[in-house]
Amino acid sequence: MADFSAELRLAQQLIERNGREVAFVTLTAAGVDPNRPWQTNDKPSGRPILRHAVFVPPTGGSAFGFEEEADQSAEQLVVAAGGSIDLGTSHKINDPGTGAEWTIIKTHVFRPAEDVLLYGFEVKR
Repeated sequence: MADFSAELRLAQQLIERNGREVAFVTLTAAGVDPNRPWQTNDKPSGRPILRHAVFVPPTGGSAFGFEEEADQSAEQLVVAAGGSIDLGTSHKINDPGTGAEWTIIKTHVFRPAEDVLLYGFEVKR
């Protein structure tokens, strides 16, 4: 099996150098009324995961390997390095630098084998 740890370290270094620290938040489904599933419970399921991420316009996704065009409602694409923590279950991204709270519309996972190298998130406010 191929070892992609060098590529993962490179992705982490480049994103830390060019990005900013954001908080990835996963919301809990506990307390949601099964008779009213449209009424969500927007409470975090745990502590936010702090990671560096790069924000790019939705038209710039092809530079990061997004094969399909971003959803029309996406305002930004957020790219974060993979690693041992699964960011793919996140629902929101809080950006303390700008004060923005982004809702994740779609998640892309870039994994050449077992290892996740990059996460790509289509987000809107």
